[in-house]
Amino acid sequence: MEKMHWRSVFQVYSLVGIVWAIAFWVVFRTRPEQHPLVDGDDGGVPRPLEVTSDEPVSAELSVTALPGFDEDESPPAPSLWKLIAHASIFWMCVQAPFRAAGYNLFVTYFPEFLERGHGMSVSKAAQMATWPFIGVIAGGLVGGVVIDTLQKLTGNRTISRSGFAAVSLTLTTILTVVSAYAPTPGQVVLLITLGSAFSGMASPAVWAGLIDLGGKHAAVVSGASNMIGCLAGVVFTPLVGILVDQIKENQMGWDVLILVHAGFYACAALAFMFVRIGDRPVTDLPGNSD
Repeated sequence: MEKMHWRSVFQVYSLVGIVWAIAFWVVFRTRPEQHPLVDGDDGGVPRPLEVTSDEPVSAELSVTALPGFDEDESPPAPSLWKLIAHASIFWMCVQAPFRAAGYNLFVTYFPEFLERGHGMSVSKAAQMATWPFIGVIAGGLVGGVVIDTLQKLTGNRTISRSGFAAVSLTLTTILTVVSAYAPTPGQVVLLITLGSAFSGMASPAVWAGLIDLGGKHAAVVSGASNMIGCLAGVVFTPLVGILVDQIKENQMGWDVLILVHAGFYACAALAFMFVRIGDRPVTDLPGNSD
């Protein structure tokens, strides 16, 4: 912090959130036709789905496709505990804190790891520490395209959602482990960045899977998973801090820090292997609605 006080850094980051909140309020609407910039006639808004056959459709389609559908009149969501008790939603919640814990390395100790473990200057470590974030962003953009392509090719949500996430995070785990043994700082950052890109690719699959599982109650399911994911900051970050203290006091190798975070990613990948996502939301299945 040679040129800017640390409090000023926090203030700048806060401004980003405020600007984003204002932009979201201006741009976002629940339905396109509610936006003032959309033409009142058609305006490119897709027409409601018209059911022309006698074949039964899911409750999701039969309700939301009707003209005049009001989200406020949708049936109440099942209890939170009943939703979490469903196996696939349970494992989606299990993966969340481990995936978040792996990511937390980049926002906590990665610059110090580069500085103390690989002899970089503070400024150089800060510059190199930005690359994993770039990897996460790029991975997220690519992942969204990939899961849509997989869904079109396979028609299988388990493959395009949880299966893809499991493979992506397995690759993240492997690359993170290999980075711990890389001989040069540049190779470490390169491998970590590639791993972060694959972890970013898993993110769209996570949110798409939660929407598929939750249906009309996707907000409840997604919120539960996201809330449980925050346990990573409450539980894992202090434990990692204790580990860092031990590394400093006992002159341990800093590579153990990387291996621990690889373990977090491995746990997340394992959890995804138990997630099965069908063509109907969990809340539409018999016995899962109140």
